[in-house]
Amino acid sequence: TDADRVPPPEPEISPEPESKPEAVADIADDADDADDADDADDADDAEAHEDEGSVVVDPDAEVLKRAVSTALRAVKKVLVEEQGTLLDGIRQSGGDAISMVVEDEDGHAKPYESATEPALVALAEALGGTGDTSTLEVGFAQIRAVALAPVRRRLLEVCEVSSDADELSDTVRGLYRETRSRRLPNAVAAAVAAVRGAIAISTASGDVRWEIDPAGPCGPDCADNALAGPIAAGSPFPTGALHPPTDPNCTCRLVAV
Repeated sequence: TDADRVPPPEPEISPEPESKPEAVADIADDADDADDADDADDADDAEAHEDEGSVVVDPDAEVLKRAVSTALRAVKKVLVEEQGTLLDGIRQSGGDAISMVVEDEDGHAKPYESATEPALVALAEALGGTGDTSTLEVGFAQIRAVALAPVRRRLLEVCEVSSDADELSDTVRGLYRETRSRRLPNAVAAAVAAVRGAIAISTASGDVRWEIDPAGPCGPDCADNALAGPIAAGSPFPTGALHPPTDPNCTCRLVAV
């Protein structure tokens, strides 16, 4: 009968696992986060030590930076004034106005050399040398070769194919814009590097060696010079160069041995 039936036992319910209080859980999470952060810091420190081992620290970096900044401001001002004068001349006399830049190389370079001279003299003195004429000339030669010669060549090419004042003016604006943004910075950096190299030679008491910046853009020529090892200061390296730069992008330096 229904009365005689024994009801089935109720299923046992397992107790819920004891949960950590929220505060304890938060502390545990914080500890895990701290461990992760420590691991990340350790990895960063290891990378930093690796980087430090591969970077060549240049003791003259700030002096060079100041010289480049000062000289670049000065020559950019000269360039802007020259562009304005040239555009005014083109409006009045067309291509004849360009002759003042194309025909007189020394006259064209003189304002730029005068503008850079104070910065280059200060650089030479800061490096333990003097801003004598021979030292400054190696810097001026870079300004002429890297920045001014390409401007004159391009202006001469334009004059040979056009006498239209508007076309000439457009060409001058584009050419001087490119010179201001690219050629002058490269030329000034090369001038500073050249003066530094000349000072390294003049102040050396024995041999010097060519040192490459591992992070720099230098190529096979600089590598050949570096492989030559120590040579007498003022003697040519394998490429014929007496000192850096070998090109406008060269970031090498001479080191006294």
